[in-house]
Amino acid sequence: MELNEFKEKFNSISLTNEKLQDYIDYVAENVNENYTISQHVIICIEECSELQQTLTKLIRGKTEDKMHILEEMADVILAIKYLQNKLNISDEELNKAICVKAKRNYNRCH
Repeated sequence: MELNEFKEKFNSISLTNEKLQDYIDYVAENVNENYTISQHVIICIEECSELQQTLTKLIRGKTEDKMHILEEMADVILAIKYLQNKLNISDEELNKAICVKAKRNYNRCH
């Protein structure tokens, strides 16, 4: 998606966080049903790579466009949601894993 198109669509969304989460969950369950696990893994790797490239450019001072970073972050999160759905990982399982890692990260900093 072109960045201008992303910005336009981003600015047009006015749903609550709960409605947005419901929509994301619906899309994750119904998009790319015909993709194999391997295809979802490849997509996830590609999206992570694009975010990595964008963040590297940010560090080097080649881009400061918050919208571009948001776009790439959204792609990564969606790729993870698709993979989560394909691997039958529940939100509860994922959230528990996130909590374990968050606590570990917090403890490293304090």
